[in-house]
Amino acid sequence: MDRNRYGVHRMPRQLWEAIRIVFPEAAFLVCGYAPVGQPEPPEVLIDTDWDAFAADGRNPANVSPEWVAYYRDGNMAILAGFDLTIVGFPFVVADKIDQVLAMEGTNLRELTREEFGHESQWPFLATVVK
Repeated sequence: MDRNRYGVHRMPRQLWEAIRIVFPEAAFLVCGYAPVGQPEPPEVLIDTDWDAFAADGRNPANVSPEWVAYYRDGNMAILAGFDLTIVGFPFVVADKIDQVLAMEGTNLRELTREEFGHESQWPFLATVVK
């Protein structure tokens, strides 16, 4: 997703909230990146509430141009890179996220299409799949 479109969260609020519904944990680990040659900063446990996430002064997402957020169980990770955000889940979890999003009339595929257009227009995908 376009990183500049959603502020510090780097994704639409409806996706953020769907993740929170599927993962009832109140916080996830967030770590930023350090410039080349400097030690990586430590991970920080940050509240997943939309407003609290943005307001937390310890949140690496507020200062690092790239960051990763994840749950310790390995069932969700967010990579907020320089140019886009990638959210990863196992298929079973993605299905649950889609069920939550369906209550709002959308799904992961439609959110992706809103950002990037139809998948037939993704030349990089053809390269990766081959």
